[in-house]
Amino acid sequence: MSQQSESPQWQPIRVMHECIPMVDGMLEEVQSQHSNMLEAQKKPHTMDDATIQRVIDVYSEQHEFLWVYREQFSRWKQESPSPQQLKDIIRLEQQVEKIAQALTGILNIVDDIKDKTIESILGKSDMELAMDVLMGNLKMPE
Repeated sequence: MSQQSESPQWQPIRVMHECIPMVDGMLEEVQSQHSNMLEAQKKPHTMDDATIQRVIDVYSEQHEFLWVYREQFSRWKQESPSPQQLKDIIRLEQQVEKIAQALTGILNIVDDIKDKTIESILGKSDMELAMDVLMGNLKMPE
């Protein structure tokens, strides 16, 4: 969803307590996927094109949606929150920044390995594979 698309339904601060576990869960999931992708980066030949494309689609969409959280938190700050609510908003903002960093990391890793999947390796000639290995573009499986 881009910022030019349909306008989000902005929520009053009284529903913030429902947003907290959602953001915390998203951070946990994205950090877990980032760890998985760091492992995949060591052995990109174990990944297939469909999985890579799915990761790109899902995590690009999540990354593009973060502006909605940021705008919602900004709106809540303008509603004269209590000290505890303000503390929670600040924590949510920090969580969203961690999510953004992890999503960027995932997308950078996928960009790095998308041309090193099993399909891309199987589609190369022996000469192309040898050149990739000799040029350092492809590591030999361990």
